Amino acid sequence: GIVVSSESETRPVGSKVGFICDGGIPGSYAEYIAVDALTNAYPMPPDVPIEDCASFMVNPYTAIGILDTAKREGSTTIVHTAAASQLGQMIN
Repeated sequence: GIVVSSESETRPVGSKVGFICDGGIPGSYAEYIAVDALTNAYPMPPDVPIEDCASFMVNPYTAIGILDTAKREGSTTIVHTAAASQLGQMIN
């Protein structure tokens, strides 16, 4: 997301951040959410499109899970039918 209000010098208004909702509070589909800037908001590179930043937390763990499962099962190949997706690019 993009910071719209902040009292943090490290996460100023306008900066791009990834975030984690705390305590099971839903919010990643909300238009606005309040999180602790120091523990739940993570700076994203300014040159990366916000759409790519949105997949920062989910897709890497999914890719690792798929590859770990394939390895554990003794598979030497996997088939991913959406290879052009963000997830497919991370598995590549």
